[in-house]
Amino acid sequence: MVPILFESTETAFTSNGVGRLADCLSCVVTEERNGIYECVLTYPINGKWYSRLIQGGIVGVIHDDNHDIQPFDIYKYSAPINGIVTFYASHISYRLNDILVSAFSATSASDAMTKIGTNSVNTNPFTFTTDYTGAKDYNLGFMRNARGVLMGEEGSMLQSWHGEYLFDKFNVSLLQHRGSDTGVTVRYGKNITDITKESDWSGTFNAIAPYWTDGSLTVTLPEVYVQPTTPITPLKIAVMDFSTAFENMPTVAQLRAAAVAYLDANKPWMGFNSIEIDFVALWQTPEYEDVAEIQRVGLCDTVSVYWTDAGIVSEKIKVVRTEFNVLTERYDRLHLGESSTQYVAIENGSGGNPQPEKSPVRDGTVTKTFTGTFTNDSTFLQCDGHLALLNLIVRYSTGFGTGDWTDIYSVSPAPLQDVYFSVDFNGQHATVRIKTDGAVQILAYGSAYTQYARYMIPYFY
Repeated sequence: MVPILFESTETAFTSNGVGRLADCLSCVVTEERNGIYECVLTYPINGKWYSRLIQGGIVGVIHDDNHDIQPFDIYKYSAPINGIVTFYASHISYRLNDILVSAFSATSASDAMTKIGTNSVNTNPFTFTTDYTGAKDYNLGFMRNARGVLMGEEGSMLQSWHGEYLFDKFNVSLLQHRGSDTGVTVRYGKNITDITKESDWSGTFNAIAPYWTDGSLTVTLPEVYVQPTTPITPLKIAVMDFSTAFENMPTVAQLRAAAVAYLDANKPWMGFNSIEIDFVALWQTPEYEDVAEIQRVGLCDTVSVYWTDAGIVSEKIKVVRTEFNVLTERYDRLHLGESSTQYVAIENGSGGNPQPEKSPVRDGTVTKTFTGTFTNDSTFLQCDGHLALLNLIVRYSTGFGTGDWTDIYSVSPAPLQDVYFSVDFNGQHATVRIKTDGAVQILAYGSAYTQYARYMIPYFY
């Protein structure tokens, strides 16, 4: 296919746009399971559309065997080397990074996907769907960009439901399984070109010292740590914060049960085993032309791998990365193995996802500068390096319906850049920001009443 250049405002991608890039020298789309989705193309400086390309826009290209055109925003290009310029473009779904979503609570995956759209602060042209059913609570506690809500590492929908994302132009789908078990076999001597098998035991543990805190109260275990139902030796203990796993302060028994359940469900002592395999797409070769359809695989499909010398016998492995050559309309590489985004599963009372971490220590200060209706019961925690966690109590009361930014706290150390987040008071919304000078301010509209909300706000300083 010859790539098509569109204006940055294009939404249909059904025409020849500004023009077809017939002078394009190479064009490859790389897509990872729940990961990067980018296009890289090279173009000569004496090409017909070079002067237009360097102004930016959208490149429309096919990205897999289905031959449907996907749009990619040009975001960078290199200096000419021997008269050739390399252009870099990200899938249009990356525009979700620029769309802010205010805080919300949802009762299912479908509800959460809907509210990403309805709670968007700025214009959101995307549609959001999922095939997950059933009730499960999800809480977005503060303002975040839409892509972070979908697939960020902490507190995202991907972390809560797992699954696999499908990005199709302006449509976003969270699917339980994007691909299928194709029945295709991959064997040494047949279609395997490279293989790497690794086991990584770093970061494993077989016991948890759990804790819960709301900033002022803390729950720990009198025995300090717990082990799985069937203890594992030698003992390796991890400190784990279960604060997001409970809406209210748990009892010691509830905290203990949640920690044991986490260990039993996730088996964090097992280590990380990965198999990475590159193989030839045989359905693209003349020899397999007659059976191309039953040999065809794509991203997130599962194949059976056989290589007895490497100790791999009929192992089911997913396609986690594809590199598709747009000009030849063929895959350059297909990569099997573990995807780069890994989340462990935990199910408990509120659907939260506690994460192992180093024990935080109290440091720094929170100084109240507003003397109206606020009580200074917020706390400041310092994690590793220069990551701050401000456990902030925000109280909304008489006198905040002005529509102006009002100082409520000051913090030290201050963040490297302004931090914004949305707060919700019994259905009424406001915005809070932490500025680079340490000022904590609220922007609110509404009538006089008193509510409060607690937010754990991370920032770097």
